[in-house]
Amino acid sequence: HLACALLKSPRITGLALVAGIFDLTELPDTVIGTPISMTAADAEESSCRIDEYEEGEVEALILVGECDTPRFRGQADELHEGLRARKVKSQRVELPDEDHYSLIEGFAQESKKQTKLLKKFCSIQSL
Repeated sequence: HLACALLKSPRITGLALVAGIFDLTELPDTVIGTPISMTAADAEESSCRIDEYEEGEVEALILVGECDTPRFRGQADELHEGLRARKVKSQRVELPDEDHYSLIEGFAQESKKQTKLLKKFCSIQSL
C-alpha cells in the first residue's frame, strides 16, 4: 500500500487536510469516479484509512469550511474523531463563510486564516 508506506516515512510528521472525501470507496460508480475509471480497488487503496495511523506517528490539521457539503463535513468529523480515538493528535478547525474550494483558493493570500493556520502547522512540524 504505497500511500501508507509514504506516510510511514520518519520525514513526514504531519497531515494538513482540507475537508473533502477521505473514504473514496463510494466514488467508483459516481459522476466523479466514472470519468477517471476509478475501480473499487483504486478507491480502497487511495482512501485515507484511520487504522493506518498510530499515536505519535503523525499529527493532523483538518480544515473544514462552514459552507462545505454535509458529506465533506461528515467525513472530516469521522476522520478527526477516529484519529483522536487512536490517540493521534488531530485538530479540526472550522472556518466561517468558506467551503472546500474557497479554502484552497485562500491559501494564495497571506492574510487568510487558513494560510496562517497552515503556516503555523508546517512550522511546528519542521522543528
